[in-house]
Amino acid sequence: MAGFEPSQSWSGSHVSIVNSLNFSNEALVAQMDKKQRYHIRCAQRAGVEVRAGAADSVAEFAELHRLTAEHHQFPCYSLDYFEYLWKIFGPKSRVQHFVAYLGDVAVAGAFNTIVGSHMIYGWGGLRREPKYEKLMASYLVHVFAMQWAREHGCTHYDFSGNSVFKRKFAGSEVCWPAPYRKYYGRFAGLRRSLARATWSNRPLRRCTERLASAMGFRTRMPN
Repeated sequence: MAGFEPSQSWSGSHVSIVNSLNFSNEALVAQMDKKQRYHIRCAQRAGVEVRAGAADSVAEFAELHRLTAEHHQFPCYSLDYFEYLWKIFGPKSRVQHFVAYLGDVAVAGAFNTIVGSHMIYGWGGLRREPKYEKLMASYLVHVFAMQWAREHGCTHYDFSGNSVFKRKFAGSEVCWPAPYRKYYGRFAGLRRSLARATWSNRPLRRCTERLASAMGFRTRMPN
């Protein structure tokens, strides 16, 4: 298909949990199991407050994301990347992030995209200290994000995956088509072969991508 081929994403799955937003937060929480409802109530009683983010809270989210990426050893996106997304898509209401606070401390967050009538969970973050982790603030973040999405015209909330945590929100399981990818520029064939060989080895893949960028073989993100 004109040089495009299915992309092997690092997540390795195209199955996603999708929640309809045609009901209230109370109805959403009611359909979750007893344990998750307890977690949400605990976070609320502890005084956790979730806020829709703005330009001045992108850095707080990026730090939460960094802590979680280091803890779970998955690829970490930089503050510059999130600031770039916010600068380009924030004014057009195509991205929105949410941060949960305990007092003045940011304890959990999510950075989501909006495509059509769907809000799609993009990246998450959580402080790893036991006193913050036990708050289970991530549950409250997603409940708030769904409320925000509903109030801003979205009809569905896509968790972009089907991990145990995401299945606890009792949405429907949807299998989306695989994304397609095409390589351009110099040595496109070599870069395609290297991507195929290294996609499941994250450290090696990162080294390959850095080398391709340093040698000018891949398009750089605009400033």
